[in-house]
Amino acid sequence: TDYMIFKLLKTFGMRNEVATLVLIDLKSYNKLKKQNKLDKNYLVLGKTKMMISRSDYKTFKTYGLKENIINDKVLKKELLNYISEIKIGDPVFTENGKPYTNQSLSSRLTFISEKYIGIALSSSSIFKIVLSNFKGTMKQTKDFIIMKSLERGTDSTTILNNYIYDKVDK
Repeated sequence: TDYMIFKLLKTFGMRNEVATLVLIDLKSYNKLKKQNKLDKNYLVLGKTKMMISRSDYKTFKTYGLKENIINDKVLKKELLNYISEIKIGDPVFTENGKPYTNQSLSSRLTFISEKYIGIALSSSSIFKIVLSNFKGTMKQTKDFIIMKSLERGTDSTTILNNYIYDKVDK
């Protein structure tokens, strides 16, 4: 569970709402979407398609529904293995039989990262690490920040002002 949560946060730059994913099949998801009844965060499972759908997150009123298609074959395989025992309609992440909440995930991230690497991490600090580890040209970096802002549901200027730091003090 911890590994999957960290991997999803690393891949998609979400906030703590990753904790609240509910497993749903693609057909049911499409019905809810058509009826405009998406009010949760979902891990959507189709025959060949897998995605994360978020409509319950911090900046939803500004950025609306976020659908992140999972194209990474390794991540897809790991998720399929992870959810193999989870029933459609059930929470993807639980602890002691109880669904994670945003707050319980925050506590868990801090505990696990402190235990294994000696540094307390949050979903925001993981996002900052992902951003700071990107290597590329100025254009590639700009495109990466724009992609991550769209994925996360955050303005790219906010990312620049709050998540990217100059490496040299002025």
